[in-house]
Amino acid sequence: MATSSARAVVEPASPSPQPRLKATDRRDHLLDAAAVLVARDGVDAVSVETVAEGAGVSRALVYKHFDNRTEILAELRRREALRLHLELAEKVMAETTVEGMFRALIHASLQASEERGELFAVLRSASGYSKSADQQQRRRDRRTMQFFAERAAAEYDVPQAEAEAAVGMLLGAIDSVLAQWRAKRTA
Repeated sequence: MATSSARAVVEPASPSPQPRLKATDRRDHLLDAAAVLVARDGVDAVSVETVAEGAGVSRALVYKHFDNRTEILAELRRREALRLHLELAEKVMAETTVEGMFRALIHASLQASEERGELFAVLRSASGYSKSADQQQRRRDRRTMQFFAERAAAEYDVPQAEAEAAVGMLLGAIDSVLAQWRAKRTA
């Protein structure tokens, strides 16, 4: 009897089952694994098999959420674009003037380009054309334009149409600023 009670103390307890993730959380976990692969080994390293391995799940589970590698990359691109939009919006909304909003947007865009520019460039080229992703981005761009234009019209007391024209030019210039900064990085 002493032997059996000693065994009970020494034997490890059976591991408790891991809680089941919600579908959206599981999908994010899989996309996180794909992002790690892209950052570490490049886009060519992403496959259903490598995402499954990186996430510690079966290939069947990856296929439950994504049809193929292209869909994984396209969804990763959509997710990262939305995250970037929300980060930029947070910085812009913290400002009280239109000039401050533009400064915040440019600085946050430069920071994002520094931190994740390569990831976006790779995802943009690897995920191919996505009508829905492009439509989502155009809607975000229109809302951004409208927001800036409304604030500019109110702050500078100019007609909405003039504010929209000026804001359109300024927002369009951000791509040029980023391209120049990439070519010659400066403070």
